[in-house]
Amino acid sequence: MQSHSDGEVWGLDVNPSNTNCITTCGDDNKVKTWDINERTCKSTGTLDAKAGKARKAGYGASTMANTVPNQQARCVSINPKTGNVALGFNDGSW
Repeated sequence: MQSHSDGEVWGLDVNPSNTNCITTCGDDNKVKTWDINERTCKSTGTLDAKAGKARKAGYGASTMANTVPNQQARCVSINPKTGNVALGFNDGSW
């Protein structure tokens, strides 16, 4: 069994070249690709191996996760032409 494991899932996008696959991201420093027909996780990646500064109160979206803002993705988008994945983070970076 696989899932996101800390905080919340924030982003989801459907792969335009393979609508059976979706990509998710969230507070747990992970990005995952899923096969929705097989109901399985096909791959998992780490967002940022190096933790940055802790979130200051009033900046970024709140979270109950143990990760820091540069390890918390808030949105994901898959480019329909190239298949490249873009992620937006809780610290404002992408």
